[in-house]
Amino acid sequence: MTKLIVFIPTGEVRRAEPGEWFEDSFQGMFEQRITTATLYSHPIYTRHEIEATPDVLRALGMEEE
Repeated sequence: MTKLIVFIPTGEVRRAEPGEWFEDSFQGMFEQRITTATLYSHPIYTRHEIEATPDVLRALGMEEE
């Protein structure tokens, strides 16, 4: 079954630590892969993989046609 990748904001804006997902307002969503924190503060997100069941797609307004 197909999986959806969903990013959920944590509400935090700070320097992203290694392994964390953050949003760069100019370039998009990134995982911090360097061994130190980012130089600047960014909105922090968590990444989730969920099954793309018909109920989930319907709830997200993405019904399959």
